[in-house]
Amino acid sequence: MKVLWRLLAMLSLCCIGSVKASALPTPDWRPAQLPQSEQTDQVSRFTRRSYRIFVSVPTAPPPASGYPVVYVLDGNAKFAPLALQARGAELGMGDGLGQPVIIVGIGYPIDGLYDFKARAEDYTPVLPDSQTERTAVRQSNAALFLRFIQEELKPLIASRFPVDPQQQSLFGHSYGGLFTLYTLFQMPDAFQNYIAASPSLWWDHPGLLSQLPELKRKLAVLPRSPRLLLTVGSAEEYSGEPVSAREVKLQGRRMRSNLDELYQALQPLQSQGLYSERLITADADHGTNASLTSLRVLSFVSGHRRCSVAGADKCSKYK
Repeated sequence: MKVLWRLLAMLSLCCIGSVKASALPTPDWRPAQLPQSEQTDQVSRFTRRSYRIFVSVPTAPPPASGYPVVYVLDGNAKFAPLALQARGAELGMGDGLGQPVIIVGIGYPIDGLYDFKARAEDYTPVLPDSQTERTAVRQSNAALFLRFIQEELKPLIASRFPVDPQQQSLFGHSYGGLFTLYTLFQMPDAFQNYIAASPSLWWDHPGLLSQLPELKRKLAVLPRSPRLLLTVGSAEEYSGEPVSAREVKLQGRRMRSNLDELYQALQPLQSQGLYSERLITADADHGTNASLTSLRVLSFVSGHRRCSVAGADKCSKYK
């Protein structure tokens, strides 16, 4: 009889345990949210395209002149890393880069990281007729996309947050790096800092080089010249005898060679006040150079802000 009672007791405990286990609440899984960030979708009347705008705002009060702003292309993929860096720097986790700065990511209303068709159209300039065989994109929207940023997006950000119109920066990678340089050449006073990582100069090479005289004329009349950081991964251009199709493609695009050529061509413009710096990222390929360059963005922007306070004679070197 005692054995029977023991068996019944054990059975009841098992039943109680199973009831408790089945009564556990089902986890409520939701999309992760980035702290101190918000987003909205905006349709441009120029490109007739919808953009997803990501914004990360400091908790610290703005300077008297307003927050500096860093605009980041390919925002779906590249906004979050830079926003987290900025917020960490604000908490004193960076190398003296605790100044508050707004990060604005320009992306697309998609669930993934890249809208390849849209970015290819928005970030590329119109090619000369002689180069039409090199384009896989029928429509090049760079001029209209720049108008969207200047005439629609910047006013939107300024209407919502106190920003410093004289402390604006643009960061782009690959096609985004090409657009960053396109903006510098077309409208050098649109931003005070330009960061072009692995720019796709092969797209219209040597198009930018032919525009150097016009850029020189534009810089000559500016009260304050912009600063440029050019980066490329050391592994982006295959230097050996190409065997695979990928190696042939890497060699043909001349990522490092084109960047070196542009950097050297820009050096005479230092007399017009254009500061340019070249960074070869060791062992980085096209993708990893984007991530490693993002670690330099806040330093470069902060260096500009420090020297603008100290005086133009202190701006000759960024570290």
